[in-house]
Amino acid sequence: MTVPAPDRRAVTSVDAVRSDAPGAAPMAARTKRIGLLGMYASANLGDTAIQQAVMQALRARRPDIEFVGLCTDPEDAARTFGIRARHLSGAGGLFDGGAGGAPSWTADAGIDPQSFPAPLHLVASARRIARHMAGLDMLLVSGSGQIDDFWGGPWEQPFRLLAWSGAARRQGKPVGVFGVGVDQLLTRLGRSFCRRALERAQLRVVRDGGSLDALRSLGLTGPVEVAPDPAFHLTDRGAAGNASAGPAFAVVSPIARQAWPGAEPEEYEAYLAALAAAADALQRRSLEVRFVCSQTRMDPPVVERVRQRMRTDAGATREVPVATVDEYMREVRDARVVVGSRLHAMILALVAGAPVVAVSYARKVRRQLEDIGLGRQVLDLRGLRRDELLARIEEVLDDEQPLREHIRSRTVAFRAQLDEHFDRLAALIPR
Repeated sequence: MTVPAPDRRAVTSVDAVRSDAPGAAPMAARTKRIGLLGMYASANLGDTAIQQAVMQALRARRPDIEFVGLCTDPEDAARTFGIRARHLSGAGGLFDGGAGGAPSWTADAGIDPQSFPAPLHLVASARRIARHMAGLDMLLVSGSGQIDDFWGGPWEQPFRLLAWSGAARRQGKPVGVFGVGVDQLLTRLGRSFCRRALERAQLRVVRDGGSLDALRSLGLTGPVEVAPDPAFHLTDRGAAGNASAGPAFAVVSPIARQAWPGAEPEEYEAYLAALAAAADALQRRSLEVRFVCSQTRMDPPVVERVRQRMRTDAGATREVPVATVDEYMREVRDARVVVGSRLHAMILALVAGAPVVAVSYARKVRRQLEDIGLGRQVLDLRGLRRDELLARIEEVLDDEQPLREHIRSRTVAFRAQLDEHFDRLAALIPR
């Protein structure tokens, strides 16, 4: 991302996020600011869904709070959520999306940490992070991709997680970790950084039992709670409307190979062939096949690869582009079945009430569906057999209404469980 030339005065990080800067309200009246740290970007609707759910739930409990995004694409976060945001590395300035339209940008004073030679830029980055943390009242680590060194190694996300949490604790600020999962830690240093960062949190809530087991294997001994993925706290705002009057349809939502850790070419080819066979079988059942992707940049190119492997009329299928969480749920709500692989392609379909068949590329997908009582509808991507996938799809189509009732009941229960955890998270916010 190219940072635009600053058209406003340079400010310090504290001035940029504090309302007790010169001319602001007295300290006693100022809004409490929460740094929302995560790997979120709007192209991944799962990332967006988690942060939407967290912000909505906390704002309902504490109207006096303001979120400041700490993420990998702050301009995108400012535009998507209407908040102020900066890069989680501490580099660059502050984007402000509160006024609507294109986010405005304010430069930070001082030298950019990235201008230092390695490893001095890491020291400079940690110092800049500490300055930014001084303008916040709490650090909240939320969503996917947090406990992970798959993307960039230990000196990317694990180091930054430790730098932010360490700065917060040295300044006496609370740290909450909410709705995270342990995805892939490949290095000893990455495991050490993540464990030490998590030790600094007063509340730790993970999204599945497998993540809890992984944290224990890292040597984390403190309390850890398990709750459903925060996206289950969302509600489908269009669900009260009438059902679609169009043709009966099913949804296929593929995943790009680069998002599947360790994928071999022949395994991925078998996956594409199985999805094509599923699309053929659905068309033979007189269902329109619609391709709807929950990762709007990486996954759409895969659709054509699936179509090329179909034996029925691929031209009769539809690719439906979506850009928001609400749009995705609207497009899958009335599907007879949603066949997909990404975790939140499945979760958002369930929130919308649609039956699913998951082709799981990671433990997190299987565990969430097992937790909601749909373990039979999960197949592993490795070793996927198309006849088994077709059999699961047939079972779902034959049992659609009882499945919808089960899904509705379980998602209501999940929201109630999350309410209890959100209450505890809100209690961490300083008064």
